[in-house]
Order: sequence, then C-alpha cells, then structure tokens
Amino acid sequence: MSLQDSLNNLKATVEQANAIIRATENSIDVTMDNLMKSANPQELKSIQKNVMSIKTLINKAKKGENVDADISNIAKSINNGSRD
Repeated sequence: MSLQDSLNNLKATVEQANAIIRATENSIDVTMDNLMKSANPQELKSIQKNVMSIKTLINKAKKGENVDADISNIAKSINNGSRD
C-alpha cells in the first residue's frame, strides 16, 4: 500500500468518525430537548448538568481525546440520577 493510499484511508476513517460524532450529537440534542420539555424544575437542573457534561465530552471527542473514562462517569451519573 502506498503512502497516498494510507493517507486516503486515514482521511476516510476521520470523515466517518466525524459523521458518527455529528449523528450522535444530533441524537443527544433531540433526546435532551424532549427530556427538558417533560421535566419538572428539579429534574430540569439535573438534565442541564448532564447536557453540559455531554457537550464537553463531544468537544473532547471531536479533538480526538480519549473519552472512555468520561463516558463511564457520565453514565454512572445519569444512572444514579434515575434512581432518585
């Protein structure tokens, strides 16, 4: 495989990853909007906090940073919040 082929493969992979991130971001936005519309004031504060965490996570993912630990922390936070 030539260097150009490798670069083309890398570019295609990055474009695919960016498309996945955009689709995920849109899905999160729609889900959060729907949650916020049906939430009471106390739930709304929790949802807003989670939205901020998720937006930060998305920005880190866009920069190519490792977000595995952040995803686990957010998932735990959301799961714990759903038990209250």
